[in-house]
Amino acid sequence: MNSINRPFVIGISSVSGGGKTAVANKLAELLPDAVTLCFDDYDDTNTHPASLETWRKEGGDYTVWQTPALTQDPRSTA
Repeated sequence: MNSINRPFVIGISSVSGGGKTAVANKLAELLPDAVTLCFDDYDDTNTHPASLETWRKEGGDYTVWQTPALTQDPRSTA
């Protein structure tokens, strides 16, 4: 398989309301086999910090963010 046919991941980050979803949707239009996974679809305060500000003030430990639904989504392994 040549490198042009290898799967790749594009991560998009921005502030709330910064256009991440719009950019992802546009990329999905332009890339025919693209799959989009948006964190907002898995936003559950039962599995990650309810307050981003409190989390940040407490040191911002990324290991407390759990997204089991994302890892179980069949699209995440496509």
